[in-house]
Amino acid sequence: MSNDRTRRGILNRVRTYGVSRIRDERLMSKSRKNISGAISAIGEAVKPVAADPQDIRKGLAGRYADGGVGRFREEMGRRNLNGRQLDRIAAGHLRIAMIFLAAASGSFALAAWWMLSGHGLNGFLYGLAIFIAVLVFVALSLRHDYSAWQIRERRFGGFRDYVQGRFG
Repeated sequence: MSNDRTRRGILNRVRTYGVSRIRDERLMSKSRKNISGAISAIGEAVKPVAADPQDIRKGLAGRYADGGVGRFREEMGRRNLNGRQLDRIAAGHLRIAMIFLAAASGSFALAAWWMLSGHGLNGFLYGLAIFIAVLVFVALSLRHDYSAWQIRERRFGGFRDYVQGRFG
């Protein structure tokens, strides 16, 4: 019986020591501050913002008078990136774009098979859901190809310049 009390006493002392170490008030207040800051940042990030038509037009046509060449040089100088590093980054973006394009192609084939295989309404709905994945993969592929194009061109050009230069 006395052994049980001694054990509880030792465990209680260890627990108390651990709690006093872990619950340091400075650490607790810093943690609360960090958590509330993160929650505020998340709230700001998910808050809907009205689309600005002028900003959309600038994004399509290009935001910079010089085609984004000066801004590109400034940004690459700030990040200390040389030509060889930029070429590796562009190759990485192009590789990722091709991977997403392959995923889109495979998803498209799967969506077509589901829609045309004669599984009725469920098959058609599955194919439609997979087709949404096709659109997502194509969008991601375009995003990475656009980034690779900007790096190859060494400028932050507008999306219209990208489409005309890449596909036109």
